[in-house]
Amino acid sequence: MLPLHSPPDELLRTPTQLNNSVRRALNGFRHKYGFIPRDKLNELLTKDIVKAIITNLGICDHSRPLHANALLYEEDITRIHNKYRVILAILIELSCEEHFIKFHNYDSDDSKLPFSREELEHIDREGIICSLFLKRQYIFIPQTIGGEGRHSWTSEFVLPFVGDYTKNEIGGGGFSKVFKAEIYPLYDKLKWTYIGEDGEDVSQRLPFFFPVFIIC
Repeated sequence: MLPLHSPPDELLRTPTQLNNSVRRALNGFRHKYGFIPRDKLNELLTKDIVKAIITNLGICDHSRPLHANALLYEEDITRIHNKYRVILAILIELSCEEHFIKFHNYDSDDSKLPFSREELEHIDREGIICSLFLKRQYIFIPQTIGGEGRHSWTSEFVLPFVGDYTKNEIGGGGFSKVFKAEIYPLYDKLKWTYIGEDGEDVSQRLPFFFPVFIIC
């Protein structure tokens, strides 16, 4: 298990082991859930861990920081931790973390996910990681179920159903099958609203067994 609370200086002595530990943890999440839950990723990639990984890559250190002013080092690490954590995780999972600087140089942070092929080809002009990143990014950005309006996703997107819901068929008809699926809590925004005894609107999460229809 990754030593999440180990001092950064200790982590710096074993950069390969550190990245491998992160990679194993990410693969564990993927095999358990079918995607990488954001809360699990946040627990894994703490600021100290991000600092160690970035420093090990030689991208940002006191002698050669991302900015010319060495005093900005901690500011850089904080910004990378806040804005590039998912991208860094994707690259580590692909064993391509040395390409992180390409995303940083183009200000291509987590808010830009998912990237199109054209955007990745612009970031990765050598074409080394474009195809790999294009496919793998979606398991790191599972979609929220619920909220306002009607939602539609293309086949690349991952819905936050825990485990293999296809084993829980509960009905069907001439044109479709119905499955019982558990939604990972972080991405479950399904609510229903009714008028309470005082005449005010009351909103609460749907019970687990409430039927939700997703057209595929």
